[in-house]
Amino acid sequence: LIVHEVSALKKITIRKTSLLYTSANKPNKPVTEYLVGVPNLLVIVELANKNIIGAFTQNAFTKANQFSHSTIMSKAMIFSILPQTFIVNEHRGEAIHFEENVLTWGKQEITINCNEPMTMNANLNCEEAVYNSAISTEEFMGGETKNVSIVKIEAYRNFFG
Repeated sequence: LIVHEVSALKKITIRKTSLLYTSANKPNKPVTEYLVGVPNLLVIVELANKNIIGAFTQNAFTKANQFSHSTIMSKAMIFSILPQTFIVNEHRGEAIHFEENVLTWGKQEITINCNEPMTMNANLNCEEAVYNSAISTEEFMGGETKNVSIVKIEAYRNFFG
């Protein structure tokens, strides 16, 4: 299902997916060391409430990226498995941003704090939202919306063609 949605967003089929990072392996480097600079990145997070949230970006996060003119416009998407919701940015504005070990999609519609302990925040209905949605933030996240503990995180690079 996720692969289908990413392929539809890019309008091209995923040829191969490669696992870049999984917290299950207890790596000795910060998660962002595996993710920054990687295009076509898919991040999937299991929250403490058992909900699965994820995000995709065609462009890579960069360490120099800020909320400014350097912010990257990208085909990107955020999603929740329960409820089954996929929200595309459709080039409405800043799609991704990286700063101080925090991965952000949109105007902080979702943020993944990669510092230990890893947490996730969501605010889908913020002012000037990049990912417009009729769904509430609470429904998207499965309850809590601030500093929700991340149980597991995986990241994949997708190859298209």
